Amino acid sequence: MLGESEAIKKLKQRIYICADADTTVLINGETGTGKELAANAIHHISKRANGPMIEINCAAIPENLVESELFGYEEGSFTGAQKGGRPGKFELADKGTIFLDEVDQLPMHIQPKLLRVLQEKEIDRIGGKKIGVDVKVIAATNKNLPELVKDGRFREDLFYRLNVIELRIPPLRERKEDIRLLTEHKIKTIDKDIKGITKGAMKILYNYSWPGNIRELFNVIDRSAYFCSGDRIEEDDIMEMLPQEKRKEYGSREIKSLEAVRDEAEKQAIKRALELYGGNKSKAAQALGVTRSNLYHKMKKNHIE
Repeated sequence: MLGESEAIKKLKQRIYICADADTTVLINGETGTGKELAANAIHHISKRANGPMIEINCAAIPENLVESELFGYEEGSFTGAQKGGRPGKFELADKGTIFLDEVDQLPMHIQPKLLRVLQEKEIDRIGGKKIGVDVKVIAATNKNLPELVKDGRFREDLFYRLNVIELRIPPLRERKEDIRLLTEHKIKTIDKDIKGITKGAMKILYNYSWPGNIRELFNVIDRSAYFCSGDRIEEDDIMEMLPQEKRKEYGSREIKSLEAVRDEAEKQAIKRALELYGGNKSKAAQALGVTRSNLYHKMKKNHIE
């Protein structure tokens, strides 16, 4: 995991803690921050490193197939069940680790079955056969699970079973000092004779907010490198790859008015406070030093939902 910032150093320390503890881990982080990378790191430095590492994207499995994918099935248990049955992902992960990415997307009727696996260390194949499993479960989400619990979209008991150890992956905007190292690493992997990136182009990378995090950064570097005409990535190369609506907001050489700068700072502060407090407007208003009604007014002005 590349980085020399304090945020990434703390993350690495917590990864070792997660690896040493043979219990469930819940990884929280925005899209593109590297949750899958962290899960693999936990597995490969744990005592289960010689066992299998099975990865599942819960959002990618059709709802009617989730149970059979996770827990397997017996022969003849349903129409189309293959001869001899089929092991599920938990069986395949025995003595190893299973990574449930986007665990918030698990259907409600599957959640109690997963809870039972965590509690009893055994699975029920479709068709009735019970099988003991020894698996370390790592789950990941980019959603606020406590809010989903409050809304009745995720089981509270399952949340606490998954959240024995929590690992938060910091977004790129909280570790901007790592951008140069990440950029240089990415350039070395590109199949083109690129010697580096100019200071002006790097400044744009630092100024941009990276809502897509490392995944977006690598994508921008990739495309900039392939379309640049020289052997170095220039400012214009980077600007061409940023979203159209963001080009003036980030990295622009235009001078903004002080009012525009203040408005943008206010907008970002409100978004950050709402994110930090899980959308709780009372707490966000208190942290920002404004009244709840004033916060609503500013949110409306800045088109923040």
